[in-house]
Amino acid sequence: MATEIRGQDIILDLRPKGSTTWLTLTCLREYTLNKTTGELTTSNRCSGVHVVSRPNTVSYTVTFEGDMDVDPTAAQASYQQLAEWELAQETLEWRAYNADQTYYRSGEGWLSTTEESAPQDGFAPFSGTINGSGIYSIVPPVIP
Repeated sequence: MATEIRGQDIILDLRPKGSTTWLTLTCLREYTLNKTTGELTTSNRCSGVHVVSRPNTVSYTVTFEGDMDVDPTAAQASYQQLAEWELAQETLEWRAYNADQTYYRSGEGWLSTTEESAPQDGFAPFSGTINGSGIYSIVPPVIP
C-alpha cells in the first residue's frame, strides 16, 4: 500500500547563515524545489561527427507562496522578515521536511525575487524565490 506525503505536511524553515534558530515560514501555501542539471557537450576524434554529452553543473531554486501574517510567533518567519533578509542580502539556510522526515531537503541560497500583492477579495499573498548556492541535501542531519 502506498503512503503518499501530503503537501500540507511539508514545513519550510529558514534562517540566516550562521544562526542557530530556525524560523518556520508562516502561512505557507506552496513550496517547490526546482532542480536543473546542465549539459556538457563535446565532440572529439573518438566520437567522430557525433556529439557526446554528460551531466554537468546542477542548479536549483526554492519557490514558495503564502499569505501575509502580521502577528507571527517567535518561532515563525513572516513576510516582513523575508523583506528584511532580502534588503540585507542575507545568505539563508533553508530546509523543507515533514514531521517524521521521510521527506527532507535542505541547502542555502539567497532571496532572488519576492512579490507581494493585495487582491480586493482575499488574503494578501506573498511569494519568493531562493537561488540555491552549493550542494543541497536530501538526507536529514544525524543528531547525536
